[in-house]
Amino acid sequence: MKSMIRKKILNLREWQSKAALYCAANESCRQSIRRKMDAWGTPRDMMDDVIEWLCSENYINEERFAHAYVESKIRYQHWGRQKIKMQLQSKAIDPEVIQRAMSQIDEELYDAMLLRVAREKLRIMALPLDEVSIKLNVFLQSRGFESHKVAEALRQLKAENLDNVSIE
Repeated sequence: MKSMIRKKILNLREWQSKAALYCAANESCRQSIRRKMDAWGTPRDMMDDVIEWLCSENYINEERFAHAYVESKIRYQHWGRQKIKMQLQSKAIDPEVIQRAMSQIDEELYDAMLLRVAREKLRIMALPLDEVSIKLNVFLQSRGFESHKVAEALRQLKAENLDNVSIE
């Protein structure tokens, strides 16, 4: 006897409920919830209705998402402004929303974080700064830090005489 796998067909309310539970667990933007719903197999004709409902019920708020995203990437991933901005743009977040979220970055904390990341990478490289400054520059810019900020951090590291740091 053949066993048939029956896929449960959900109605609009059930899709809304499932998406609301997902959004309540973590901040989401329209694009990420659309991808998640596509992975769930949500019918395309229902996706727009569900997403509009999620926005109207404040489960999706792209302003809140952008602020949380910036905070998270600065605090935990130690990304620079350029990488964060590029990622938000790839998520189709409105440029004005991105600008407002980016303006929340505390300049002193940002500069201190850049120096921490640079010092840690220099420590791992275990070579004098003069020998690895180009590699360190490329690494920091790949993390999204602005070139003028990277140059200033490298100048500060040289001034602190950290070019003799080695792992013992």
